[in-house]
Amino acid sequence: MNKKSKYGKMSRLLSAVMAAVTLSSGFAALSVSADDRAVGVVLYVSPSGDDSAAGTLGAPLRTLEGARDAVRELRRDGDPEGGITVYLREGVYYQPQTLELTEEDSATETCPITYAAYNGESVTVTGGYSLDPSKFTETGDDVKARLVDKKAREKVLAYDLKAEGLDYSYIATNLTGGTRIDSRLYYDGLRGWTGRYPNDDRAAYAYVQFGEDFTGDSFIDPTGRVAEWSKDSIAGARMYGNFNIDYETSNGKVTGYDPETNRITFASETVTKSNGRFFYYNVIEEIDSVGEYYIDENTGMLYFYAPDNYRDIDIRFAVCRDSVINAKVDYYTFDGLTIECGVDNNMLLEGNGNTVQNCLIRDCTDAGIRFVGSGTTIFNNELYHIGGTAVSGRMPNTVYMTHSGTLIDNNLIHDYAEIYRTYNAGIGIGEVAPGYDGGYGMTVTHNEIYNGPHLALSYLCRDALFEYNYIHNVCYEAGDAGAVYDGTWLSNGMVFRNNVIKDINNKFNKFMNPRGYYCDDSGGGKSVYSNIIVNVDGTGIATSGQDNDIHDNILIYAGKEDGKSSIYTDSRSYYKLPGAGMSGWTTSAIFNVSSLNGLWAWLMHPGLNPAYGVEQWAYRYPWTMLLKTTNVYDREDRFVSYAYGDSKVRQNMIYPSSHNIFTTPESRELIYFRDNYFFDSYSEFGFADANGGDYTVADNAPIFELYPGFKPCDFANVGRREVAADS
Repeated sequence: MNKKSKYGKMSRLLSAVMAAVTLSSGFAALSVSADDRAVGVVLYVSPSGDDSAAGTLGAPLRTLEGARDAVRELRRDGDPEGGITVYLREGVYYQPQTLELTEEDSATETCPITYAAYNGESVTVTGGYSLDPSKFTETGDDVKARLVDKKAREKVLAYDLKAEGLDYSYIATNLTGGTRIDSRLYYDGLRGWTGRYPNDDRAAYAYVQFGEDFTGDSFIDPTGRVAEWSKDSIAGARMYGNFNIDYETSNGKVTGYDPETNRITFASETVTKSNGRFFYYNVIEEIDSVGEYYIDENTGMLYFYAPDNYRDIDIRFAVCRDSVINAKVDYYTFDGLTIECGVDNNMLLEGNGNTVQNCLIRDCTDAGIRFVGSGTTIFNNELYHIGGTAVSGRMPNTVYMTHSGTLIDNNLIHDYAEIYRTYNAGIGIGEVAPGYDGGYGMTVTHNEIYNGPHLALSYLCRDALFEYNYIHNVCYEAGDAGAVYDGTWLSNGMVFRNNVIKDINNKFNKFMNPRGYYCDDSGGGKSVYSNIIVNVDGTGIATSGQDNDIHDNILIYAGKEDGKSSIYTDSRSYYKLPGAGMSGWTTSAIFNVSSLNGLWAWLMHPGLNPAYGVEQWAYRYPWTMLLKTTNVYDREDRFVSYAYGDSKVRQNMIYPSSHNIFTTPESRELIYFRDNYFFDSYSEFGFADANGGDYTVADNAPIFELYPGFKPCDFANVGRREVAADS
């Protein structure tokens, strides 16, 4: 599991990659060699260069803006044959403002443009201002006295941001207007947190519950901590957590504190419940662990609990208040770069035929890479310490049923959704927005995703292929969620095969344990087969829609905390009688034609399914003809007798035998269940070394004697490939 891979140079032609596969790997951002890349015109950039220079190896340009402008000048009389490559020499490229690449800069298929690290040199493009370690000073006695933790009083240092001319004002909202946590300090590549209580410790309970006499907007402080804060700190204290339910995050602000009654009042953006959980942040008194900090907005002083080696590491304060790179272009490649410290996204790509490869993407508040368009390739990158979704994508409408050409392959994604902690996946594709209905066609392969509080993969794209991905240790704060999550009819035609999902556990659970693969809200047309799912609190596979085929999966200790149901089926796609209860999800406003949750509303909505009814749709999804041919809601129908189309749950191997498959009366009648086997002995699987993490099924395993046609997961090829160097 801890085998280290060495990443070498790669060809731009991904099909030429010959690779071995490992489940877990180290990573270094490497570029192609300058000698190996077939290029037309070459420009060079160096932090020690000059933007008035010629842009040659001996006289490089200095900035990315200088390189952009030089490329514009080169193309003024026409595109050069073979494209343009901008080589970045080793060093740090400081971007206090966004690098803007506009339509004027857009490339073409015959003249692509590449920004690449030169010969594998270490290149960092950062929106973070480097703090000079010699300018950290001892904290004054007045501030020391406020710190609750006495040990911290000798560790917390001060830095004058105002004297550096930095904009340190608190950023209360994100670009779309929502409340946000203002997290802008990074040290040695790690995220700093504004003084919080409790600390971010997954080994402990890192939250507070509302406590006694909860009224909806006030409660008795169960911790006693607020009494130790100054009035100014109370006025600036903020709250974040799950005030209502596990799949909805909440932002709040302390609005008052009565020391006589120990009662806190607060304002929240969401509904609150007495068992809601949260943490306080932006409180100077609570700086008590390495990496915590506080900014005094009145003086511009930064107070930072620095690590002992702070003089020897990079400490950066993010100042680029939008994306570090905003590229509204076609046919661009970014290769071998470290891109970091965006106050919102690190990269925003809007266009077609763009590639990000061999890069380190880290330390940002929102998405690591956000793309809009077709033909996007995200290959062989590492993304970590991401505030929101690591890779977020939006593809064009599906009216012509044309594959988007999106490829997300061989990436290492971890420690994401650190700020926006729900519905921000490691890879989240198929965002629905005006003009975008989820998209058609994408391939997600050989990625490793771990350390996320909620989803690893989420999508609303049709005809998506997910295979050879290794997903583990996610959903650790999630309820009614899955390591892999989809829902509704927008994501039909999906294939999920030869993946491993492991160790999906939530110690903070309040509402429904997290699942392995979760097909929610009547999601139909999925094929889920030949996967291995191990050690999941909730059910291993959950299905609720039409024409789903669940087969040849191995499930081990799935459903541990969820009635021991390794596979879960329900009947939410039926029309129901109002008032039938949760077993049917059946009020007149739920899952019927009058609601966007309804079967017909999803299928026939012109904005969500613009291709419905056209010839291409009929050929690709003929099973939709099995559905009821009227959109009249018949309250007398208990269910539509053919609503499940051709759903099957067959030939799945489950251990231990005390686990089960959950069904409803409707799903038992209409889903085809056959040849699912429950093992009494672990050895019957015939794994090579399950205790050591090798779930390869031997050719002579007992499982094949029971079911000769069983097709186990191709475990040897799961996970990231070791990329071969070009010859």
